[in-house]
Amino acid sequence: MLSQAKSHHCRAVTLLPAMIAILCILATSAAAQDQPTYPKWEIFGGYSVLYPNSDINGRFPGALLPLTSRIEANPRGAGGSVTYNFNRWLGFTFDGSTHWNSNETSIFSALDDAGFSNFSIGPKLTYRRGHFAPFAEALLGWHRLDSDAFGSDDRIGFIGGLGVDVPVSRHFAVRLIRADWVASTHHFGPSSIAPSSKLGGARAQTGLVFMFGGSETAVPVAASCSVSPSEVMVGEPVTATVAGSNFNPKHTLTYNWSGTGGTVSGKGSTATIDTNGAAGGSYTVTARVADPKMKSGGEATCSSNFTVKEPVKNPPTITCSADPSTVQPGGSSTITSKANSQDGRKLTYSYSAGAGSISGTSESATLNTAGAASGAI
Repeated sequence: MLSQAKSHHCRAVTLLPAMIAILCILATSAAAQDQPTYPKWEIFGGYSVLYPNSDINGRFPGALLPLTSRIEANPRGAGGSVTYNFNRWLGFTFDGSTHWNSNETSIFSALDDAGFSNFSIGPKLTYRRGHFAPFAEALLGWHRLDSDAFGSDDRIGFIGGLGVDVPVSRHFAVRLIRADWVASTHHFGPSSIAPSSKLGGARAQTGLVFMFGGSETAVPVAASCSVSPSEVMVGEPVTATVAGSNFNPKHTLTYNWSGTGGTVSGKGSTATIDTNGAAGGSYTVTARVADPKMKSGGEATCSSNFTVKEPVKNPPTITCSADPSTVQPGGSSTITSKANSQDGRKLTYSYSAGAGSISGTSESATLNTAGAASGAI
């Protein structure tokens, strides 16, 4: 019996390093992904129920033979834990729970009742999503099985299992379920007479989680650019401005400017673009805003466009004709205009008349002579 108890105890102890190794490997893999913010500390408190799934074996003082009974489930419990999170995925948990005795007065009615308490420590791996946070844990520590009939026995034991938290706010979550396997070996009497009592059952808990530390949920930084004026003649300056958003107001930002045309100069949130020597056309100015104190996600860029116009080298030419060139009072004539720009510029048309009325915005317009006196128009 003694060798079996030691074997069971050793299996529980040696299981912890394996669980820690698995959790650390998973945490390292997950940590290589995106790292949003997370709480530094999590404090849990709530209700706990224990299903021992074990027989208790013990001997009363002076008795020749041991007694054996199946331990009943114990719903009289409370549990709590404190977790320190190293990153978004991996934390270290300090766990404690207690399940009270039944306080049965009769020896035989108390034979199947036992209290249980523990204080354990170990790693916790959490997969954090927007609306839920499932986790796994592996804990090793002190276990006390307190038999109503045979007294209490303290041993080292193992607790490992899964759970799901539902975040309600940044500082508050509901632990829907925490289900753990509980394993420890206890002795109530000489091992040569009373077999060991091997606890190998389940512990279920539910309650509230309070979270604090860390930083607010990260909002992506952004930048917005503008230019004034957006259209200039060659040689005229352009002023560019950038405004960052969602940056930490306590940090000093750095600015970097670049452009596809003209000479851009500026080290702050405002830059000047010198268009001397620039050819006519459309250009882009780009600003990069960065927070040097942020390890990741602390940079934003934006761009804005402006147009440079070259001065007129050759004025446009135009010829006009009227058809017919002579009309009766109240008649109309079609005016045709032919214009040309040697610089290849886009031309627009507008008309006016000394008498009557004229309408048109293209190469053709209509002159209406109603109300006009006889003579040249």
